[in-house]
Amino acid sequence: MRKALNFFVILVPTLIVTWLTFFQMINSETNISEFLVQSIGGGVGSYRAFLVLIATLLFVFIAYLGKKTAFGVARKSTSIGFYVASLIGLFAFLLIGSEFSAPKYTFAPLFKFKQGYYFGRVVEQSGIEFKLDKCSKSGTKITCHIDLYNSGKDDVLKYGKSSYLIDNANNRANVTNFTIGTQSYGHLGYNGISFPVQSKATLQVSFETKALSDSTLVRALYLNIRFDGKSRQVTFRNIEL
Repeated sequence: MRKALNFFVILVPTLIVTWLTFFQMINSETNISEFLVQSIGGGVGSYRAFLVLIATLLFVFIAYLGKKTAFGVARKSTSIGFYVASLIGLFAFLLIGSEFSAPKYTFAPLFKFKQGYYFGRVVEQSGIEFKLDKCSKSGTKITCHIDLYNSGKDDVLKYGKSSYLIDNANNRANVTNFTIGTQSYGHLGYNGISFPVQSKATLQVSFETKALSDSTLVRALYLNIRFDGKSRQVTFRNIEL
């Protein structure tokens, strides 16, 4: 009787809370079928699948400790270990869930990945991955740092003059400069930026106008760039400064 009570009082609530957290994480950005397709594509999809694997192992570990606590030989160390693991596990789920919803990393350099991703801070179009690192403000100037990786083919990024951002006060600022390293490319005109396959680069995109002096958030960043023979728009939203 005591063991059955332990099972319902200790194990079941913990597993329910953990499972709901896990399910919410999986269902936060995409449906299950899309997730399964993307997980075998490499890049961001595989990274998210890796997070799911960690979450699953954590779930199994907590369930195992819970079972030992409820049905095993009564030991104080086992009970304490279960409660500590549960607290750490739930905290870890929050961190994993946050990273799952808006990945800051990717497996793109390791695997060829499925095209057409959009996951918060990581966008992939036609073999080029754009990963937003940060946006920072200095006076009336906002500069956004974006890590690029080309897994497709040799390409050229050009015609970026129509790129712009919208801040928290609904002010619009047009792009003033594209920079890689110390090389400035202005508005990214006809010659553009040569971007060979398998190469990486950090693109700095600057916007400057007096209206940005009080900005605290970039509500939307629109990079209108031509690559792979077509004009494309790469969008990031809700970027804190």
